[in-house]
Amino acid sequence: MFQIDRMFITKNVISTIDAHAFQHMKKLSSLQLGENEITEIPDISGTDGQLRSLSLTYNKITTVNCADLGEEVMEHLEQLRLYVNPINGTIDVCEAPALHTFYLQGGFITRVAERTLSSLRSLKYFSLEKSLLEEFPDISAANESLLNLNLKQNNIRQVKVESLKPLVKLRRLDISYNMITGKLSIPCLKELKDFLYAQMNDIEEFGLEGDMSTPCLPLLTELNLANNKLTVVHSSLFYHMQNLLDLDVSNNWLQQLPVVPAGISYSSPVNIKVESTTNNIYCGPQLCGLNLNSTVAYYEGNINCKKPPALNGQLAKEMNPSQVCPGNRKLNTY
Repeated sequence: MFQIDRMFITKNVISTIDAHAFQHMKKLSSLQLGENEITEIPDISGTDGQLRSLSLTYNKITTVNCADLGEEVMEHLEQLRLYVNPINGTIDVCEAPALHTFYLQGGFITRVAERTLSSLRSLKYFSLEKSLLEEFPDISAANESLLNLNLKQNNIRQVKVESLKPLVKLRRLDISYNMITGKLSIPCLKELKDFLYAQMNDIEEFGLEGDMSTPCLPLLTELNLANNKLTVVHSSLFYHMQNLLDLDVSNNWLQQLPVVPAGISYSSPVNIKVESTTNNIYCGPQLCGLNLNSTVAYYEGNINCKKPPALNGQLAKEMNPSQVCPGNRKLNTY
């Protein structure tokens, strides 16, 4: 009887695997079959539920359904990597109560079966990047575990507050390069820390579902809203993100620069990137700072100012401060 617990058969030209290949591998816990020519998920039922990690990345698998993996395997599997396969249609991998890492990016997936999503109670890392999703998946079953959600480069048109609200442990969210239109509202996610990426959509307004009684995104350090259709960034947002280090609102339709309200204390200045090829921005006193110690924000990028009229067509970083700032105040620009 084989006692192998880990097997790596990668970077070959394997296209088919014998149905009995893993029949007696009762101790097999990790199976890596990436970068081959495999067209179907192999029969791994012979591992007697001991398999914890399965990788079939960079193959030619077109379908994934419950019968392929089996209930016994999925009951105990913790990591499943299927990215960069030409998978079509719906992903259905039975119930997966122990799965904490689920990578599916790079296929033609249009949806994940409700049965699968509703069973993902242990999910921490979920990536479905570069696929064809049109709806934001309901992964509320992972409300106490999900840390990283990557839905970059799909065809998602709307993100409902109700879809995000249960994900109270979420630390990273990437919904960039989709087709989100209108207003994007984000609920209060107190653990969202590392980043929120929503660039390259058609977002016209960004808002937070919360009042001023308590910050909604108190730990968030990076927010990217570049290449959308925003006309304004409301100052109240800064109250909800008092650990923010980087804000990118480049190439929107802004008519004025984002302003950090007086009275908000940051441990270091917020770097606000406002790269723009248009000249619709009003460049006012928010560009000015008394000194480095009192500065709450720096503006980065080639900012063409429409107002005041004397600044029309000038880059903010090349301006004479006296044109904007009274006294000896300096421009807060990179």
